[in-house]
Amino acid sequence: MKLRCTISLLSLLFLGVARAQNDPANPLALKNQAASKAKTDLPITAERETAVMAFVQQNHAELKELLTHLRENRRKDYERAIRELARDAERIGQLKGRDNAQYDLELKAWTIKSRIQLLTAQLVMGDKEEIRSQLKTLLNEQMDVRMAVAKRERERATQRLAKLDQEISRLENERQKILENQLQILTKSAADSKNKVKVTKNGPKPAAKKPPKGTVNQPDK
Repeated sequence: MKLRCTISLLSLLFLGVARAQNDPANPLALKNQAASKAKTDLPITAERETAVMAFVQQNHAELKELLTHLRENRRKDYERAIRELARDAERIGQLKGRDNAQYDLELKAWTIKSRIQLLTAQLVMGDKEEIRSQLKTLLNEQMDVRMAVAKRERERATQRLAKLDQEISRLENERQKILENQLQILTKSAADSKNKVKVTKNGPKPAAKKPPKGTVNQPDK
């Protein structure tokens, strides 16, 4: 009975809590909103379901039992949950190997969000001090992840600004040299094009004709 109540509440909270987590001040949320809008009608395939279950089993095993019950009893809620989880799993999976630091942050953020959703569903069933304490701990962890993401974004922006400053400095210091090089390249390109036009207009030179072979006189018999 407790499991069914938790599942029912979780199905209602699954997107509601997710929206609450999509605070505009959250750097992760801004990316996730765009991805969700782009894949509203994400098809549910056997391969995608298997991948989602494997993802959940590895990162939040407790959620797998709830998904199994939803699949058997509340198909629409199950499909909605699978789509939401598939979007997250596929988005996070794309970072693995390409940006491992960002991958770790995104995965940790997802795990915390999923645990918050589950605990919130349990909290609705009964306001227990233990659950509130766990939620407070998770919210603190979530804040740490958001700060780490913001710092990482700031570091990237700083590096980008440094590169822009270097480019501005180069253009200022080597302005005349760059202009002369560009003029030389354009002049050479124009000359090459002019020569090609002349060849095309006049046509290829006709090949020299070979003189006809002379006939050999046969001796009189």
